[in-house]
Amino acid sequence: MNKNGIASVVFAHKTTDKGKQKGFSLVFDVVRRFAQPLGIHLPEWEGRIIETKKGVVRLFSIAERAKQLFGDDSGQDIMTVIYV
Repeated sequence: MNKNGIASVVFAHKTTDKGKQKGFSLVFDVVRRFAQPLGIHLPEWEGRIIETKKGVVRLFSIAERAKQLFGDDSGQDIMTVIYV
């Protein structure tokens, strides 16, 4: 908590350096507390939008989600258009 008594939530953004994966990560309990009031069922998102390992939930990167939605080749084409 900071000096005003407000809890801070730290998002870890991982890069691809030395085998690390891209995406934002949070501790499972924090993600559950955000998801529950919104009616989000985390198990339904597992493997599609998020990944949970050792109590940490990682939101897939845009590139990973594009592959999930559009397939291997189409996802790369979409990413090229987005970043160009």
